[in-house]
Amino acid sequence: MRRWLGPTIVKQASGTTRRAQQLLWRLQRQGKEVSGRAHNHRREWKSVVCGQYPDTFVVVVVVVVVVVVVLVVIVVVVVVVIVAVVTRWSWSVVVVVVVVFVVVVIVVVVVVVVVVAVVVIVKVRSNGSSSTRDNLSKIISGSSTSSRGNSRRLSSSSSSS
Repeated sequence: MRRWLGPTIVKQASGTTRRAQQLLWRLQRQGKEVSGRAHNHRREWKSVVCGQYPDTFVVVVVVVVVVVVVLVVIVVVVVVVIVAVVTRWSWSVVVVVVVVFVVVVIVVVVVVVVVVAVVVIVKVRSNGSSSTRDNLSKIISGSSTSSRGNSRRLSSSSSSS
């Protein structure tokens, strides 16, 4: 059993991390004996950046940045309008100041969100690819040990077939 499983993983998972993981999940759904780490592999593949799932971290950062920016824009617009009324600016000047400020804030927000997303994606991909290679090599060699003793089950199922 293990001899058959190993070459299949090597052959089909030689592409991307995602394809390798999908193959492992498919084999598990079919009831094949796969290393116990394969089931938890999604968590390892996602990596720990801030919290367990970096995509959640990106969403939180984006939401916080958007809320802060909206509050800052509201405060600045109110202050500009008050200053304009007190100093008797023309409304065209007020509109230009507000529009320029809003455009600058939007550009800064977009840059921050893109930088955070790129950093998280790069970290996930770099961490995920190496852990996938390690896990696949352990599964293929049968040396993956876990607290549940899955490697023992792997070897016993291969000897019984």
